[in-house]
Amino acid sequence: MKPKLGMQALGLLLVVALAGAIFIPAVSAIDVKAVEKYQVSPEDTHLIAQETLDEFVSSGALDDKIFADSELSKEPLIIYDPNGLLLFHQYEITKDGKNIGQIRMAASKVLGSPVIMIQETPDPINYQGAITKSEELLKSTFKDAEYSEPVLVCYSYPRIGIMYEVTKKNDKTEKVIIDAVETFIVPNEYPKNSGDTGVWSLYDDISPDQIDDKVEKWNNAVEAIKFTTYTQQSKSLHSKTLWETGDLEPQTNGVWCAVASAKMIAKWYGTSHSLTHIANVMDAWNYSTTPKSPGGVTDPEELYYYDGASDGLQRDAYRIYVNHFIWYDFVDHIDNNDVTTSSIPGHVRACDGYKYYDSGDKYLHIYDPGWPTTSAGSIYWESLETKKTDYVFVN
Repeated sequence: MKPKLGMQALGLLLVVALAGAIFIPAVSAIDVKAVEKYQVSPEDTHLIAQETLDEFVSSGALDDKIFADSELSKEPLIIYDPNGLLLFHQYEITKDGKNIGQIRMAASKVLGSPVIMIQETPDPINYQGAITKSEELLKSTFKDAEYSEPVLVCYSYPRIGIMYEVTKKNDKTEKVIIDAVETFIVPNEYPKNSGDTGVWSLYDDISPDQIDDKVEKWNNAVEAIKFTTYTQQSKSLHSKTLWETGDLEPQTNGVWCAVASAKMIAKWYGTSHSLTHIANVMDAWNYSTTPKSPGGVTDPEELYYYDGASDGLQRDAYRIYVNHFIWYDFVDHIDNNDVTTSSIPGHVRACDGYKYYDSGDKYLHIYDPGWPTTSAGSIYWESLETKKTDYVFVN
């Protein structure tokens, strides 16, 4: 392995990525052979992505004024998981030459859904520039070390990083992931509380005995998409959202995702609490610094703001862990004009809606306060099949 001699064109990176991952997959709960056996070609994911985009626009799930006459990139950005397994084919949505969103398609059927995410806000990441900055950080951090070609990874969904294999003078090799937006080396640990930075994969919790069911769900979803697109017949569509784009609240720093999500929810219920006020109630502070700095939030502290604190939201609220989550209870909750959070490892998002066909995929409508940047956040439809940890139902 030789050190890189400069910036490689992003197009070359995609060719390298399509040829296969350069890392030996780490130990994971997923059957690596199953992931590879059920890989989906870019040609197929592009077709499904186009059909899905058309259907979301025609059904009103995406704003026709924004997405009508939009175009999907012909070639995907290839994104791996932290173990080096193909994860996403990411397609850019453009209109009049400007990025207005993106679609992440499953690169393997074992994810259970062909469409992982449909982002309806622009993607501001300059991927080529991110690779350049990551190389500069590598050179300054690991002097005289050799490192591999860059690989784009989703190291903590939905966050993107650039992964390298770094070989030091003592021939010790380690995997290094650098965040694509904020250019820092990601700690190789699993996040514990909201706001924690860490590494995990959407494949991690898919056990071998779930593979057949996941593949069947993928196949059924594709059939539902094709039926809707080609025949233009109603397939018992169910869809509802409660918020507008202006209701998105960025978290302003890397750790206050639970705080910013709570601010969005509080606004919905007619309460104007500042981020600092909510942070105080949730005790979202790091006291190891002087002065104290923003910190993450534990599950009890998050729930205490919604239900319990005299200076909190003072609503009825309860937490549902993913193994007790019931889809139609969630649908009823939204139908009652109430909202929820939807948490993944290390990150809390607000949720205001749903979309599903009786025989197709199920989607949550997510208001993410911290992806892809903490100064902007994003709004996207997300497959129910992706990993979730818990929900807070607020009444």
